[in-house]
Amino acid sequence: MKKHILSGCITVLALCLSVKGLTTFWVDTTSEFQTYSFDYCDVVDCRSGGIATNYWFDAYVKGQFYLCVTRPGNENCCYWSDVGWNTGKDRGYAPRKGRDRRDKQGRSLLSRLTLSAGQLKSPDCNRKANCLPLYLNLENPQVGDLGKYVLGCHIEPKNRPHIST
Repeated sequence: MKKHILSGCITVLALCLSVKGLTTFWVDTTSEFQTYSFDYCDVVDCRSGGIATNYWFDAYVKGQFYLCVTRPGNENCCYWSDVGWNTGKDRGYAPRKGRDRRDKQGRSLLSRLTLSAGQLKSPDCNRKANCLPLYLNLENPQVGDLGKYVLGCHIEPKNRPHIST
């Protein structure tokens, strides 16, 4: 049986929506590559609030998920310039918090970590699992990569529900 050295974890938390819970991934810094699969609804409570309505849920399916790296005591992700990774178009930002974390070959965390969205496993998912699958890939994990990351979803104005009152 192969033993792994677990040196810490990466924790993903939600931005601005009701938090269902933190999603924590154990990181093995002795491996060359790790992939973590999780669902947006693992982090955000998709069964309450605006996302629970079909209008908003459909908008989230079309949304761009993004991830910000944080520093201890500062877990904010307020501007696009804080975003290191997203599932949509590249906005061209390279936050210092992601550039400064480097592996032994000098490659920044920005180039070693990717966030991608999977396909819905069922178009009529029950908002409990497999609704909005996401994948986090980390190449050459380092102790300095450990910490909290903030997950959010940007919905283009054209895809936002327009509900008249």
